[in-house]
This record gives sequence, structure tokens and C-alpha cells, in this order.
Amino acid sequence: MRSKLLTTLLTGMFCVALVSTTALACTCSDMNVKQRFSHANLAFAGKVLSKRKSDDQKGVEVMFQVEKVWKGSPTKTISIHTGPTEDLYKIIDLCATYFELGKRYVVFANGKTTFSNDVCQGFWKFPDAEKVIGQLGKGRVPKVND
Repeated sequence: MRSKLLTTLLTGMFCVALVSTTALACTCSDMNVKQRFSHANLAFAGKVLSKRKSDDQKGVEVMFQVEKVWKGSPTKTISIHTGPTEDLYKIIDLCATYFELGKRYVVFANGKTTFSNDVCQGFWKFPDAEKVIGQLGKGRVPKVND
């Protein structure tokens, strides 16, 4: 009886472990908005238009409609890459930014031609983003797409 119970318990635990999502840990330094801004190559506010698995299948490509720019020269639409998120992958990266379709954000990103973001670089969903905009100032409109 005890052996059967132990076998059932172990089998159940194995099955849960087999089908559960795997998460990779993330640790960020404690930086304020000004410090995060100084480390970013790109800072903008925009709305998520689409998201998909990136071409390399190692992360997520998020397409934004850019509304306002504080740093960098994005066009009216820009693609930002982040790590795997639970809506598209079984393995997730806790450093990956989970952007929701149709929602608006202030995003800080890094890169030169391809831009990336994670939770440590900075992202704020509206209405919380209004506080960040207050610190960043007026901003400017994005460039027209080529």
C-alpha cells in the first residue's frame, strides 16, 4: 500500500515537472528612470501592434506604433526584441518583457539597427507610464517611415 502510494506520488510529480513551464531567473540592479534612460539607446512611447516568435525562434519580436520619442530616431513603427514569454513559448525568461497587444507603454531599449528590451532596461505600461513621461519631458514625434 505504501509502495503504491509512493509510486503514484512520484509519477504525479514527474508529470507535473514534465509539462510545466520552465522559467529562467532575472536579477536587475536598482536604477531609477534617469539612470535607465542614460543607459538606453532608444526611449519612446508607443502601442503594441503585433507580436510573434522572432526569426531565430529564441525570443519575441514586438511591433510598436511609436507615438512619442525621447531618445534615438525610430520611425512611426519599430520592432523591439525581447526574450521568450509564456504566451508564445513553454520556456520563459523572467527578464523578458511581457508586452500586451493593444496596450501602450514607455519603452527603453538598446541596439543600433535591431533593438532589444528586457525588464531591467525599463518599460512602463499606461497609466503608470505618465509618471515616467513627467520625468522625461515633452518628447518629439517619430520620423516618417521610409
